[in-house]
Amino acid sequence: MRTSRIAFGVAAVMALSMPSYFALAAARGGQSEAAYLNAFEGKWSGSGAVRLAPGTPMLSLDCTMSGTAGATRLNISGSCGKGLIGSQVAAQLDFDARSNTYSGTWRNASQTAALSGVRRGNNLSLKVVEADKPDRRMSLAVNDGKLVLVINRVDDQAKVLELGLDRT
Repeated sequence: MRTSRIAFGVAAVMALSMPSYFALAAARGGQSEAAYLNAFEGKWSGSGAVRLAPGTPMLSLDCTMSGTAGATRLNISGSCGKGLIGSQVAAQLDFDARSNTYSGTWRNASQTAALSGVRRGNNLSLKVVEADKPDRRMSLAVNDGKLVLVINRVDDQAKVLELGLDRT
């Protein structure tokens, strides 16, 4: 009798925990992190815009990038520019399965910033922290075959960088 009560208790706990497991899997679309990161693999090119200083207009850019991914790591690097303006850019991100978070770095020609954040559905939502600069937020995703990267300032929500790149 005692054994059947224990077995019933274990079965009840398992049954109660299953909906949350399936809800998490549904929120992720059942997609593993490795499969998600693999969407960034390949060569990308397209256009976008950058704001060089607060209060200034956005300037158009052309960019080429390439992405490589592993089971828990994503690297995206390339160059963006137009006319006399140009820069090498790179993002390196590592996924920590224990905390379900991403961390890494963002680099451009003269600066390196720390990245940290989480995946929400198909989007990486990352905090961008750099010495002597206001905090920014980066959104990184592959949607409908397009790599989309947007960086906004946190204090006034002004866009700093916006890219939409197609797979080449």
